[in-house]
Amino acid sequence: MTSCVIVRFTEPAVSGSNTRNNTMNNDNLLPAANWQTPVRGTNDQEYLVYLACADDGKGGDITRGGAPLKSYEEWLAS
Repeated sequence: MTSCVIVRFTEPAVSGSNTRNNTMNNDNLLPAANWQTPVRGTNDQEYLVYLACADDGKGGDITRGGAPLKSYEEWLAS
């Protein structure tokens, strides 16, 4: 069985009244515009993650109320 991990990103815990504004306006801390493709992998790899995480064990999609899992083509189009 494959495990799925959901990661929630939060702001850094730094003191100071203007910390949020300074952090959000610092170009050195902003991700590159194309970060998702190298970080998340190919479409094929990401589709396998979808199948592993969304499958209810009976071929249903837990993210869509038990509707059948999407085919690769349906998933790409969504």
